[in-house]
Amino acid sequence: MCDSKLPEGSPPAPQNGLSLPGPPELIPHVYRIPNEILGLIFLFNATWTKGKMDNPRRTTMATSQVCQRWRNAALSYPGLWSRIMNFQKDPIPLLIELLKRSDPVRIDVGKDDQQVTLGWGDGRKISEILTANTQRIRTFNVEMGQADLEHLAKMFIQYPAPHLEFLGLNVNGDLGELLFQARVPALRRLHLIDCDIHKIPFMTSKVPFFATLTELSIKDVTNISISTWVLILLQTPSLRWLSILFSISPTGEIQSQRNKAPLPELLMLSLAGRFNDCVSLVDHIVAPPLCSLRLECTSMPVGRELDQALDIAEQWTSQCSLRNVIARRLCVVAIVRSSLIVGNPNWFGALNTWGTCEAASLRSKCHIDGTSMLSFHFTWESSEEVSSCSHRLVSCFRPIYSVAESLILWVDDDMFSFHENSLAIEEILPSFYNLRVLHVTEESVVHIINLLYNPELQKGSSDILLPSLKTIYFMDPRFGENDKCFDTLLSVVQQRRRIHSPIQNINIVCDEGEDPRLHMNQRQQDVLTEHGVRIELSALTMSEEFRFLLDHCASG
Repeated sequence: MCDSKLPEGSPPAPQNGLSLPGPPELIPHVYRIPNEILGLIFLFNATWTKGKMDNPRRTTMATSQVCQRWRNAALSYPGLWSRIMNFQKDPIPLLIELLKRSDPVRIDVGKDDQQVTLGWGDGRKISEILTANTQRIRTFNVEMGQADLEHLAKMFIQYPAPHLEFLGLNVNGDLGELLFQARVPALRRLHLIDCDIHKIPFMTSKVPFFATLTELSIKDVTNISISTWVLILLQTPSLRWLSILFSISPTGEIQSQRNKAPLPELLMLSLAGRFNDCVSLVDHIVAPPLCSLRLECTSMPVGRELDQALDIAEQWTSQCSLRNVIARRLCVVAIVRSSLIVGNPNWFGALNTWGTCEAASLRSKCHIDGTSMLSFHFTWESSEEVSSCSHRLVSCFRPIYSVAESLILWVDDDMFSFHENSLAIEEILPSFYNLRVLHVTEESVVHIINLLYNPELQKGSSDILLPSLKTIYFMDPRFGENDKCFDTLLSVVQQRRRIHSPIQNINIVCDEGEDPRLHMNQRQQDVLTEHGVRIELSALTMSEEFRFLLDHCASG
């Protein structure tokens, strides 16, 4: 009964039971464990887990040396040895032995979100020892020199890889044409990084290499124009996940709007590059209504040229069917230096994981199945330019604000000196009527507290701002140095308590190594506690999305 549930490469179950000397009641339980169960235990020990300190390689080797029976059980479990191969560090003789022991289970050279770096010349050596095992390769995700690429391409052409599902290549050079002739009928996921494509076979006929793809991620790949992208995407009708990052070649030709690539299965579209290139490519893709979209654009225009971005946002948010599937966990509005970030990325780390595969993005909470997101990260030449556009862009996301439960709000203090930015924030806050958690940075503290305080507020009034708000995170608020700002905060707390919409939690967060009490002294804490507010001060406690935002914008 166990055999039907064992993973690939499991040892065969013993047919006649265990032959052990002595009465059964005197035999230790460990000796009664069937070989198939031992094999599974060994497999769990050879699997990396978060926070696990043991070395799977060392554990497996030690396990196989305990006794003859354990060694036989380990050697009869091919899947165990495939887990401990390290194509980046293992010497060639050891790899040959591990390949022999792991036969016939699938081989993973690298992982979904981890590339193996092969030194100069190693790529050819690895290719040579894999030549006899190409039918076993499931994942091939490597960074290698261009000199080894041609040999790799020929290997996949001469020796088909029928089980290859994920191919990732980081090659500082020209991919050439050979790679796209490889026989890989099961290929589902393709990642290309830092490559040149000078000769493209897509121009004349269909390329089977692309026909089965469900995931395509391209980063820093040159010489692909929009018209060529359309030809490529026309051959990938089953795509679910598409990332094109800084890989759209500028062209002076007028693009025909009649040539569009329908992608009916697409769930996530991520584009990064120059604004005009990105929005032009969006216009050439026909995606389903629930498709999520992330744009990170430079060379941003001002004036009427910005209408293209507004049209994209309006089209996405106007879908009535989206109201129940909009990602609710997090919304971000940031106007920092010359950048504007707005949208509902679910987790702000999404900006740092664009180049990962779909499975890795799901694990990192970048994307959640069944939800839809829209996120813009735009950069202009100056703070004056971003200020002239902030109000129009921020306002078009109102349908997202209405369902958001958490908001990160960061506007540089000097950015509030621009009337457009102040107006944008004042006008959108009433839309967050489901907001429960508000994150505010040092630069925005004074302005936001003043907006929350309404001296005309009376009990039962419907004019309360953020009526569902329960928790506020303040990053470096400096209340201990600004009694006036704290007094306004206290008035906000008193008002909301009086109308039965109280602030329940205030979290003071500061940089590690800094005493958080400098940002709220003991007297201030005691006063808020008397009004039913739970105070938490820590240099470590910070929501993941808030920490990422601070790190990302600080380095921007």
